[in-house]
Amino acid sequence: MYKKILFFLFFASCSMVSFAQAPTLTAANFNPQFNDGFVNHVCDTTGVSAGLPGPNVTWNYGGSSGLITTLVDTGKAVPVSSTSPGSLIAAFSANSNIAVITPTAGTSGASMTTYANESSSKLSNTGYYQSMSQNAVYTDPIDQLHYPVNYSNTDSDTYAGYITINGNTFHGSGVVYDTVDGWGTLKLPGGLTYLNVLRIHTSQIFVDSADLFGHGIATFIFESYNWYMPNYHSALMTINTAVGTGLALGYYYKVVSYASQQISNAGVPGIDQIGNSLQLYPNPLQNELNVRFNLPTEKKVSVSIADMLGREMAVISDKYNKGVQNIKINTTSFPKGLYLVHLNSGDETVTRKIAIQ
Repeated sequence: MYKKILFFLFFASCSMVSFAQAPTLTAANFNPQFNDGFVNHVCDTTGVSAGLPGPNVTWNYGGSSGLITTLVDTGKAVPVSSTSPGSLIAAFSANSNIAVITPTAGTSGASMTTYANESSSKLSNTGYYQSMSQNAVYTDPIDQLHYPVNYSNTDSDTYAGYITINGNTFHGSGVVYDTVDGWGTLKLPGGLTYLNVLRIHTSQIFVDSADLFGHGIATFIFESYNWYMPNYHSALMTINTAVGTGLALGYYYKVVSYASQQISNAGVPGIDQIGNSLQLYPNPLQNELNVRFNLPTEKKVSVSIADMLGREMAVISDKYNKGVQNIKINTTSFPKGLYLVHLNSGDETVTRKIAIQ
């Protein structure tokens, strides 16, 4: 429990798409909106690394060597007035204008509420509430993003507030450093591929002078990598680590999670709604492939088939009406083997594998 709380102090989830260019995050395309929902997978951390920084990088966490889900959480963005942080409601209402309620994975009936203040210039973490004995209220919030967010930006922010752990409250403060250290393509389990994603590297040194975690006056080094894209209002993927030094030497903790779906309000189409509705059948197939998917809004979608060397075998591009789409593709001229089906809507690319017999 203490290890999990440690991360919520500093890395509350906030909780980017065109072709071959670094994207930009703005308040208009990133700030959460009421009723946004997020499906988040907590993963096995074995062998998962942050990968390389730089431009036009491919971070591949999909396929057989990808992430393995251990728990699933579903969060929802709501007004602060609809949350129940007990006597702390006035404190959160004073500096927050949105909250995300997330059930605590693996804990029946428990939830974590993360509070934030969003504006046209920045998105700030104002604290969290799990119970009256586990919470934090930042009187000087942690600025998570200063808009616009572009590749190679660097930033820092001081924070201060009151943190309660196991019923003990103390005043805490510190500095958080951010670097937008990469952009490129992010591949996630289920064939999800997101183009032109920004990665932000966050670091912090925390001195535990209150001996919260039983190591005396110890120092912890926090590192966080978060992948973001426009129109997805939270992190697509997060890797958090904490390493103890001095009296806490040997302390280590790691959390890896990724998002599989954004369930958005009517004004913001979910980036993964096509991917979650996509059906390819039969598979394996012989002469004809059926492609079925749902469009939440009318848009142009390109459907293509490529061999495993990336050579296009067929391309269908058209403007489809809103709703369920059914497409038939004749494959009688294709040699037997494995192929990749790509759906591209301009702001989303989804890839699935098929076998032709």
